[in-house]
Amino acid sequence: MRSEYGNTWEAHQCRPHAYGHTWSPGYELPAGMLHGHAVATGMGFGAYLSFCNNWITEHEMNRILNLISVLELSLWHPIMKNSEIVYKAQKSVIEKRAGNLVAPVPKGLGKCGYINEMPYELLDKRLGEYREICQRYPRQGLGIEVHCRDIGLEDPATVGDINKALPDDPKQKNGFLCNGDSQELNNNGLSVCEA
Repeated sequence: MRSEYGNTWEAHQCRPHAYGHTWSPGYELPAGMLHGHAVATGMGFGAYLSFCNNWITEHEMNRILNLISVLELSLWHPIMKNSEIVYKAQKSVIEKRAGNLVAPVPKGLGKCGYINEMPYELLDKRLGEYREICQRYPRQGLGIEVHCRDIGLEDPATVGDINKALPDDPKQKNGFLCNGDSQELNNNGLSVCEA
């Protein structure tokens, strides 16, 4: 939490606790993955990228990947073969992070470094290499009970557009018809709307 102290408004993006949250948000919902599995794939991939930058040794990378695998979390998901969806996620993260990738990865065990450059061609190459590494792990890098449907939850890929059906009537907000004449306010200072 030291990295967030004084950063309440996320004015800077050097946030080590975002490890695993750079590429995974782009494929978590379309794949119907549970959040922990999606983040684990991002952590594993980040460990590989760190190894490629000589920031951790191969032994350290394997320790990280092995830990993720032993916990039955995912190192890999087939959706990651789609480099375009992963790159699209990267572009969204760059926008969110004020024009910088700032992808936190291990720079030594227990320490953090940041990757700020990842062109599409390199991302595509690294994803292919990482997939090959994951094939050597139990279940070819796949986790146990990876998808929401595996544990009895609805697939988020099929329910994610639920709010697009709301009407465009300017008097309607969040599915409620607002009384625009009185602008009556409740105790919290919010407009009271009728269902």
